[in-house]
Amino acid sequence: GSCATNWPGNSGGKPKIWIRRTFEVKDQAALDRLKNSTINMSIYYDESPSVYVNGQLVFQAKGYVGGYVQADNVSDKILNV
Repeated sequence: GSCATNWPGNSGGKPKIWIRRTFEVKDQAALDRLKNSTINMSIYYDESPSVYVNGQLVFQAKGYVGGYVQADNVSDKILNV
């Protein structure tokens, strides 16, 4: 089927889906531990995803996968904004 929703950036091409999830780390000690850690992301995607955290591109791929893939060490991109 096709998407009837008029999503931003959807003109003149294939429909795009935008998903936004907000989260907040309120515990300063937990945030400090994150700054000294490696952050990895698991993603299962279809149709060439681009993943942004705090406006920073942390993962991008072409095509699709048949299961979850690991995006290793996205820490620098997430924590240095």
